[in-house]
Parts: sequence; structure tokens; C-alpha cells
Amino acid sequence: LAQIIRRQGFSVRGSDANPDNKISGILNSSGIDVFPGHQAVRIDKKDTVIYSTAVSKSNPEYIDAEINGCRIIHRSCALKDALGGKKLIAVTGTHGKTTTTYVVSTVLKNAGFDFGMILGGISKNADNNFFPGEIGYVAELDESDRSFQLFDPEIKIITSLSRDHLEFYGNDFLNLKQEFICFLQKKGVNIISGDDDNLLKAARESSADCITFGIDRDADYKGEIVEKGLCFSKIRVFRKGNYLADYKLPLLGYKNALNSLAVFAVFDVLGYKISKLAEYFNGLLGVERRYDFKHKSDSISFIEDYAHHPEEISEVINTVKDYLGPKRVIVAFQPHRYSRTKHLWSDFKWCFQKADIVLIADIYSAFEDVIYDISSKKLVGDMGSEKISYVPIPDLADRILSIACHGDVILLLGAGDINSISNDIKKGLEHVG
Repeated sequence: LAQIIRRQGFSVRGSDANPDNKISGILNSSGIDVFPGHQAVRIDKKDTVIYSTAVSKSNPEYIDAEINGCRIIHRSCALKDALGGKKLIAVTGTHGKTTTTYVVSTVLKNAGFDFGMILGGISKNADNNFFPGEIGYVAELDESDRSFQLFDPEIKIITSLSRDHLEFYGNDFLNLKQEFICFLQKKGVNIISGDDDNLLKAARESSADCITFGIDRDADYKGEIVEKGLCFSKIRVFRKGNYLADYKLPLLGYKNALNSLAVFAVFDVLGYKISKLAEYFNGLLGVERRYDFKHKSDSISFIEDYAHHPEEISEVINTVKDYLGPKRVIVAFQPHRYSRTKHLWSDFKWCFQKADIVLIADIYSAFEDVIYDISSKKLVGDMGSEKISYVPIPDLADRILSIACHGDVILLLGAGDINSISNDIKKGLEHVG
């Protein structure tokens, strides 16, 4: 968002409680200053102040903006304004939207079509979470705070619907589901996963027309995984039962293979020829912290992933066992938010079943207050498994390196700051092989 606004000729600066060095570098190179921490003295009366859902109204910069009479708008409203009426291909869903946004936008770019990308992660191809587009944008929209309802996309891709972010929906999944039903009923073409039961039910209840893609079930765009490799899937795709193409997706995992099928639907809806579409998947490097190989050797592999919901965690573990065939899977996990840990407590108890060793660190609070009697120690105790233990983050890298053996795959999972120990693990593994 900062980069889009800067490209439109505005002066942009911003702050973050804990700035990421890479993201700060990207913004600095665009002439955008990034300040660590939040301080009231940075606000000027002429400023427009943009805030995210993670920023409370007790934030000193938010308070100073109010005192100074600044225009204050939520980031989603600012994004809608910044898009300026350009075509919008929106990608949303409780899981899978970041990589799907990346794949759709990068394939369109590879094919020579001038759509930009607005991503919730860093594309390894662009070394950025953004690139501009003249025709329009492929943008990841957030369902967690209802802000996706602000937009009216020409094309809507929905990857999944599951019990998450319920703290914004009265702790009731039916409220979340109703928001998706309303989103489906908006103008625009709906492209949805036909493998997701909750999404299919929402689609039926919405009475909206939907184009489906799927692997496990019949769908308008039906895929078959014909080969699996270390970092790829070979996929055969059919449109309404008729063969379209074989293509190689150079990304790991069943869900990535599934969601890549949405590209074929997008090209058809836009009226683009798909005769050469298979070759436009070549060269995809992936997204940081999504099946992100930090170390790979004949001896041991180390993967970092953003998975923080039980369904995502289970999917990553199953994918690694299926695609890589390790002797053991060692999982280090940092729960994300007290509310999610509380609401999905029983789900967290089963999602690690296929892992061999599980190390759970303290909960990353994000912007939430601590919830009494919700902790990683209690979660581990409630699991009651010898293979699962509590390890504080400062001790986590050493613990992993002390138990890692030939044939292992190490998974570092979570949406918080657990990635801060990634380099320590990577350096230690260089001595293992």
C-alpha cells in the first residue's frame, strides 16, 4: 500500500512496532521512511494517517492524529482509494490466499499481461510484495476483519472457508460464513475451490453462480496430480471433462497444486488464450515463509512456513511426509494469538499427530491482551504426549540442532516472530550436511 501511494506522487512515511529489515529496505529504496516503534511526535496536521486492524485506538500515533484533526482511514479504505477504479482480481479465503495471489499475478505477468500484484508476503520472483499494473491488480483481500467487503472485484477467487478469526465474528462460525455468502452475492465472477465443503455450502446458500476448481471432486476445472517431486507437482487439467493441458507447478504441496487451477479459470474469464498457459508456470520461485526451504541437502532439510491454523499445520506435515518421505518430521511451532489458541484448543490437540517430534514455544500475542489460563505450557500438558514438549523461543534453535539427525525434515511453523531463529538453525545445519 505504501508503495502504491508513493508511486502516485505522495510523500509517505510510516512506523512499525518491530520493523522487518527486508521490508524496511524495500520501502526505503522507494523513498519511504520507516520508523521503529510508535511515537506521537511524528504526526503533522496535514497528514493522512492510515492504520491497520492491528493498531488500537490507544496507540500514541493514532491519538496524536485525532488531536491534530488528521484524516484517519483504515488501510483497506486507503487501498480501495489507491486502486483508482482499476480492474481487481481479488483473492480471499481463510487459508491459501497469499500463494494463490502470487501464482495468479506472476503467471499473468509471465504471459505478458499488465496486472500488478498486492501480496501478503514477499514474492521471491519480485523480491517484493508488490509490483505495479496498468490494467489492474491481483490483490489479496483480508477476511479476518470483514474488510474484504469494501471491495467490488471483477473476479473473486475464494480458496477456503474454515473456523478462524472468530474473535471478529462473535465467536460464531455462522457469522463468518454469512460474510462469505454476502461476498459471493456481490457483482463479479466467483471462482471457488470445489474441494472445500464449507465453501460449497456457502455457495449453495448464496444462490450465486460459481466456477469451481478441484482435485478431489468433480469441478469445472478438474486437476489430477500425475507426479510429485521434491519441489513440484505435475498436474493434468480438464475443463468440464475435456483435456486442457499438462503443466509443472514448481511449488511443493497438494494445496498449491489445487489453488493453481484457479489460473485457468481466470484466463478464460478474461478471454485470454490458454494454449501456452502451461509454460507460464515455469520459473515460479514461491513466497517467503510458504514452504520456504532454508536448508536442503541429502542429509537434512529445513522448511519455514507461515502455517498457524490447525488445518494448515496438518496440511504442511502431511505434504512433507508425502512429497519428501523423511525418516522423521520435527516441528517447531509458535501459536499465534491467544484468541485463536483458545477457540481452536481441541483442534491443536490433533493437528500434530503425524509429526515425530513437536516443540511448542510461547504464544505470539500479536495485538491481543493475554488471556488468563491460555498458554503453550498448558496446551502441551493437555496434549499429554511424550513427543510434544514446551520450549521457550530463546532455547528453540539449540534444542532443534541437538536432536536433528540424517533423514530429518525440520519445520518451523507460525505467523509470529518464530522466524527470528531461522538463521541460527540454518547455520547450525550447515555442519550436519
